[in-house]
Amino acid sequence: MGSTSIWGRVIWKEFRESILIGLLCLVFPIVGFSMKTSTSVVLAGMATPAAIFIWAAAKANVRSSRREFETTHLPLPAAPEWVASFVFPAIVAAAVGACYGYWGSALGNSGHAGALTLVAMRYFLAGFGTIYVISTVFTVWPATVVSLGWLFFAAYMTDSLFKNPHASPSNLHAIIFLHRAAIAGALGSVVFSIPLLKGSLRVRQVTALLLVAGITFGPYVKLIWSPEPASDLYSRIPAEKSSQDRSLTVKPAELTWGSEPLLSYTDYRSSFSREREFPWETRPIGFGRRGTVYLAQQRPHEKEVTILAWDTSTDHVEDVVRLRAGRKALRGFWEWSGTVSPDGHYVLIGTNSQLGEGTDLWMVDTARKTSAVLLANAPSGYDEVEWFGDKAIVGGGKALEVDLKEMKASVADFALAKEK
Repeated sequence: MGSTSIWGRVIWKEFRESILIGLLCLVFPIVGFSMKTSTSVVLAGMATPAAIFIWAAAKANVRSSRREFETTHLPLPAAPEWVASFVFPAIVAAAVGACYGYWGSALGNSGHAGALTLVAMRYFLAGFGTIYVISTVFTVWPATVVSLGWLFFAAYMTDSLFKNPHASPSNLHAIIFLHRAAIAGALGSVVFSIPLLKGSLRVRQVTALLLVAGITFGPYVKLIWSPEPASDLYSRIPAEKSSQDRSLTVKPAELTWGSEPLLSYTDYRSSFSREREFPWETRPIGFGRRGTVYLAQQRPHEKEVTILAWDTSTDHVEDVVRLRAGRKALRGFWEWSGTVSPDGHYVLIGTNSQLGEGTDLWMVDTARKTSAVLLANAPSGYDEVEWFGDKAIVGGGKALEVDLKEMKASVADFALAKEK
């Protein structure tokens, strides 16, 4: 019997087994989500991925133990074996994840069925692939420990990631982590199964393991050894900004890996809204007249912060001025970024100081397109502003009185009225 005939039968056997396992795994969410009790939902939520992960560990372990016999007695084309032992089961795992995510979103009435389906598919693929490689390289017991880690990940992220994937920046990074882990598992299985590298079985095992670990956790090594704070991980996320009366708002409409954030402007008084893509490193500062939104933007390689004016009525974006603020001057999304005068003529913005740990306070004249530093390396607290005609009072350690026409600041000799 030729190798083609042998592996045709093997592929057909693996295909039937994968379909059967997939259908059995779907029993858990069907029964659990249909009963709609808290206990049944929790059991279904944990039992479904647990079944897939145990299958991945057992399948890889059985394949690893029979490898020596097959290599000796059967003509083994590497690519068909990889398709039979990994690709078919991975497709089934992704299909189970898609059903799992869709049913879960329907049960919770979250309104994010499409996003949840993709997240669940990534989760099942990431778990299946990494567990498969670990079980192949070691044994089923280390793979079981990894399975418990993936189940803990799901339990920890359920309240946020698996209800609304775009609800927070941490969810976005979790999605990127799942994407990397899924790719790592697939590439690790290829390196082990298909002899692209010349070497012994042990060499391919170590290479597959290092590949999975490097792709999955490599980007986090910098956070461990870098002197920069871990909060820099979130410094690129756009923030939400609202007017004082809450009638105007601009916020991320969607955060999706692989594309620019979609910022959404809404005027609740006129029920007008507009959406537009902006680079990640963009912060809303405030609102001008006639639907104008002012934003600050700085790419990682740039030494200047660009102040933008977004005319939402025409969807036109214009550069107002560039501030020579230095690298990484744009503040994090959780920090106060600035404010705009009621007439939209002036913008007050804070940037990370290049002189220390404080904040540089800048004033921008949007009409003349000029800017000036009011106070360098100011301590925290300068985030309250009152506008009085051609003057402004900026609160902080010592209140500043700003001459808007001259773009100069001096220490005020009276108390600042609290901004309402």
